[in-house]
Amino acid sequence: MRVVQMLESEEIVKRLVAMRGTKIDDRDVKFYRQIAKNLTGPKSGMGVLMCIQRAIADHVQQDGYPVFMSAVLQFCIPDCINALIDDEEVKAEAMDCLKEIKS
Repeated sequence: MRVVQMLESEEIVKRLVAMRGTKIDDRDVKFYRQIAKNLTGPKSGMGVLMCIQRAIADHVQQDGYPVFMSAVLQFCIPDCINALIDDEEVKAEAMDCLKEIKS
């Protein structure tokens, strides 16, 4: 299992904002900051996936969103992985783990 050092928090937020490519509001930025907070230090592909999923759970719970929003936000995970992991091997591991979870 390969591990990579994650980006600095501000770079994570910057990449996630760029990934979205549409109008961004304060709730989006807050969510992206939660992802950045979780993604510190070295991570494997599975570790990145777990951190993104934890950020989704925290965001939905802390902001009082309906539970179904967690499922809606799950759709952004592949885009987040592509935006945040430069290493192709680690990116592939994260995507493979996501496919296993969904099956």
